[in-house]
Amino acid sequence: MKEAWIARSMAYRCVDCSEAMVSLFVSYGEPAVFEYPLVCPRCKRNLKSAVKAITKLDLGEDVKIQLLVQLLDFLFL
Repeated sequence: MKEAWIARSMAYRCVDCSEAMVSLFVSYGEPAVFEYPLVCPRCKRNLKSAVKAITKLDLGEDVKIQLLVQLLDFLFL
């Protein structure tokens, strides 16, 4: 079963401002967890591609909506 969540990256930083990126984490079962850096929370670099990446996931619509809400929480709260 796939799980996905949005969190701050411990590995990736923005090339412009060195802020820790907000990443998409996808788990295909333990211990396989993949990290996809999405957007910089400070300068909003790659915001459009981040939204596209989430909407192209092969998860249910409810999960996609939750991921988009999580992404917006990281960027605007």
